[in-house]
Amino acid sequence: MLQLPLAFVIALIATLIGAAVSVSRMPSPTRALLTAFFLMLAMMFILVGLRDGYGVELARFVQPVIAMLIQPTLYLAFNTLTEDPPTSAGKLLFRHGWPALFVAIFTGLAFMRPDVSLILVDIFIFPSLAFYTVRMFSLLRAGPDKFIRVTSQGYKLSIVGIIAGIGLFGFILVLEVAIFISRRLFSGGYSEFFVQVSIISIAVAMILFAFAAALYIARLATFDVGQKKERFIVGGGAHPSKKDNETINALDELLAERQLYRDSGITLARIARRLGQPARQISLAVNRCRQENFSRYINGYRVRYAQESLKTTDAPVTELMLEAGFSTKSNFNSEFSRVVGMTPSRYRSKHRPGH
Repeated sequence: MLQLPLAFVIALIATLIGAAVSVSRMPSPTRALLTAFFLMLAMMFILVGLRDGYGVELARFVQPVIAMLIQPTLYLAFNTLTEDPPTSAGKLLFRHGWPALFVAIFTGLAFMRPDVSLILVDIFIFPSLAFYTVRMFSLLRAGPDKFIRVTSQGYKLSIVGIIAGIGLFGFILVLEVAIFISRRLFSGGYSEFFVQVSIISIAVAMILFAFAAALYIARLATFDVGQKKERFIVGGGAHPSKKDNETINALDELLAERQLYRDSGITLARIARRLGQPARQISLAVNRCRQENFSRYINGYRVRYAQESLKTTDAPVTELMLEAGFSTKSNFNSEFSRVVGMTPSRYRSKHRPGH
């Protein structure tokens, strides 16, 4: 059978991705939740293989419970990048775990009344998928200043992951509706077909996503990218308050003295801890006083550092880029051109003729 080995292959791929995520440099809560997501995804496909390949009927009743846990896990993984500090595990379990508990109860009743329990499970699965798809969209629209626990490059990669998650949830929702209709109108005659389609589609999607992510990372590291219009968070256009001015002065002083901007891994959350102020207050102060988001504000410091180095040293541009705090050449070139109006090489030629 095609779907049995394919289901286990997908499970293996998901396990390997989860293992890679577990040793990554992501913030700890995000790393733990993403690892759990991929391991649960692997378990889902193992259950599919056991059910369809070996007739293990118990797998049919465990799958819905895991499905109810996968959705909040992926959403919370990205949401932890926007919180400082992240919400405690107990609160997360209370807020997002109760639907899975009810589904577990209903699937347990399936041994006695399978027709009723399956309907109750569907009643929970459909709105849950829709809810977390909407929540993922809200993260997509939040803007870079909301993601206080990642760098500017980390934010871009997070957006890729969020879009992939929205696609996954949307696909599963459509598939679940199709299976529901098949069960109710055609006595389940097309259910197995839809399951096979889902397995093959998700396998292809995972491969394509991995390939697209690799190309995206390579593009960031190699080529210049055009500037996009940045969105400020709500309140960014308001007139600066006295508190805003105090915050921006303290922030300017901290960055000038400590040169924290030269750390490519600096985040809004780390800066907030240094200043002892809420991350949102710092973000608002930057928006209102400098009319730009936090990422561009930090890059402005990096560009000015690079400008001085280009004028006074003969060090390679790539070396100066890293010293200034940029991690990719594309981001350095685009930000330098945005601030200065010319490329780093042209700037050096202008100020150090013959070098």
